[in-house]
Amino acid sequence: MTIEFATLGSCSSRNIFYSKLNADYKKYFKINKSLEFVNMVSLMSDPIEFDETLINSNNKYNDDYIKEDLNKKYLDFLKEDENIEYLIIDTFFDAEFNNLIVGKNQYLTESTRFKDTAFYDSVKDCERISIQENFDEYFDLWKDSYKRFFEFIHTNCPNFKIVLNCSRSVFKYLKDGNIAIHRGFKIRARNNKYRNILDTHILENYDVDVLPFDETTLTDINHIFGRHPTHYESRYYTDKTYQLNEIIKRNSSLGIDDELNRDIRQLLRNNQILSMRSSSITYEQNEEIDDLNKKINELNRDVARLTRNKDYLESEIDAMKNSNSWKMTEPLRKMKRKL
Repeated sequence: MTIEFATLGSCSSRNIFYSKLNADYKKYFKINKSLEFVNMVSLMSDPIEFDETLINSNNKYNDDYIKEDLNKKYLDFLKEDENIEYLIIDTFFDAEFNNLIVGKNQYLTESTRFKDTAFYDSVKDCERISIQENFDEYFDLWKDSYKRFFEFIHTNCPNFKIVLNCSRSVFKYLKDGNIAIHRGFKIRARNNKYRNILDTHILENYDVDVLPFDETTLTDINHIFGRHPTHYESRYYTDKTYQLNEIIKRNSSLGIDDELNRDIRQLLRNNQILSMRSSSITYEQNEEIDDLNKKINELNRDVARLTRNKDYLESEIDAMKNSNSWKMTEPLRKMKRKL
């Protein structure tokens, strides 16, 4: 018997359910409905009217997600479908993209896909809010959005089991048998520190199961969906299949409301929180090292520039000394020094 899933989040959650990446997943799971490129602040805000002809990125896959970001109908779908047993969520888009403030309680996820549409031109000058630029304001808005999301799930989808996927952006990959670093991905991975904050809030306040993340996971630069900090090596997908099966077995054998099962989930959440606190220290140290290396590189460039200037001036002086004008005026300079 296969278990039916829905996902709300990034490729790190949705790609578990692709046969080309995870050949055996259909033995255990069925994927029902996924929503990507939309963050929670947008999802829990009011619908926005739009002209469908302006949602024209020339990619139906992207356009469908953009329309769902505008009409906010994903929650209705979850409410109406009684076959879904598990919903996997992750906070990638909450930390990665700005929100456009279109109107009162109307937010849009400013995803890269959305920017390819004609509709974007009508809202691109709206005020923005993000976790990077407006941390306190955004975090309060985000917490309220998640509170209302869980209230909706508990009221309308009481049989759902929610799983938080604590995936992260990675920047290391395998090249010629050695570990290499993708510099662009390393910059984007700085948002992992914000995801630690967001995931910690969820784990401390809501009774969810958790998919922990192996920090040694590599990105796959030959991934079938292209290069991205959440497009991982193949073992990630088999690891998640195993972890999900363990969650399903435990919930099936003990019962979701069993006291022992609740204690186990709490223990697993606490372990994940401790793990994230440790990784946050590592992120901060890496940022300090990166900043220090940047300053060292700037100093090295300044030294190199000054050295070039010194060499240039010395060569100019040598040229002047060897010139006829220098030789003709040198006796006069010697006479002035004597006086």
